[in-house]
Amino acid sequence: MKNTTINRAAHGLAENCKINARIGELQEEGRKRHGVTVASLTEQLQNAYGLAMQTGHAAAAVGATWALAKLHGLDKPVHKKQEDLFPEIVIRVVDNPEPMGNPKNPSRTLAKPIC
Repeated sequence: MKNTTINRAAHGLAENCKINARIGELQEEGRKRHGVTVASLTEQLQNAYGLAMQTGHAAAAVGATWALAKLHGLDKPVHKKQEDLFPEIVIRVVDNPEPMGNPKNPSRTLAKPIC
């Protein structure tokens, strides 16, 4: 099998809600088994940062800082409130609305469900 075929199949599986749920369950079991918490990881990264600063390894300190930011979700963009993104919504009412999607191919009428 070609790599592109394998990647396409893997991507399809990764979008499956049941598979995503099971992966989450397995990850949670692993975290519990090894006693990994946000607090324990934060402590380890803070210790690594302190050691890096004491020994003059700035790159290691930056790495620890970046890992802390990622761990606490600070590396993601801040999402604005929906009101800020769409300050005014206009709803237009029509007498004869057009059907949504493609009536010849009902599988393509709506987007895939969100888990």
